[in-house]
Amino acid sequence: MRERWQPCVDLMPFFDYCAAHFPAKQPFSSLSNYVFNPGRSIALCTLYTPEIVSYAAEAEKSLLSYCLRHDYTAYIYRAGIYPGIHPTWHKARALLNHLGDHRGIVWVDADTLILKQERQVFEPFVASPEPLHICKDFAKGISSYNAGVFFFQNAAWSREVLEDTDRFALEKRPRNLWDYGSDQKVMCDIILQRDLACEFHEAHEMSEFNTDPRFMDENTFLLHFMAYPPGYKIPWMHYWNANNLDFREQD
Repeated sequence: MRERWQPCVDLMPFFDYCAAHFPAKQPFSSLSNYVFNPGRSIALCTLYTPEIVSYAAEAEKSLLSYCLRHDYTAYIYRAGIYPGIHPTWHKARALLNHLGDHRGIVWVDADTLILKQERQVFEPFVASPEPLHICKDFAKGISSYNAGVFFFQNAAWSREVLEDTDRFALEKRPRNLWDYGSDQKVMCDIILQRDLACEFHEAHEMSEFNTDPRFMDENTFLLHFMAYPPGYKIPWMHYWNANNLDFREQD
């Protein structure tokens, strides 16, 4: 699959054309926030706003299918929480809203696909000695970890990290993704400040549950189109779901 990816990168003008003229179907664009299968031990949470629904709806279908299969709760935010603050800075608040209702909660960015739907990757983290499980980031010099997909146990340390991150967003009120180095950098800095010795968090390889398309292979569990333009995300995510996901939109 990696061998097939580079020719697709070379076709960027084609993907831009697809994004402009053949947008993916947007079945959820007019709906409000949604809770699926409440009260389960593990929950997955995502948030997106209307301007990215053409690919975020595909991520939502993938997430809901996974939660249905494994009897997990899903929290779908289809609008921002804080007016005037860029939506990517809202994830801490969204997780704080629901952390206490579950043994563990997973944040999933709205440009991801769960490829191996049969795998229960997050189950072992519930009883882990570390409350946080997160993957390393390959973009050196920006942040230690990638905050696109991560797991928090329902624990006091988890809540402290999320409250610090949420407080930063409310105090600074960043209007752009990359303000203050990005929400990812801010959260990672807070994690390391609170746990420099890595007693409360485990850093996994990107291949485990937060994989960039350049590093995917036939065993990839979750594919995250991190920092890719919509011209890539829309056709790839729509094509994958249409051909591989057993999901009925009318349900």
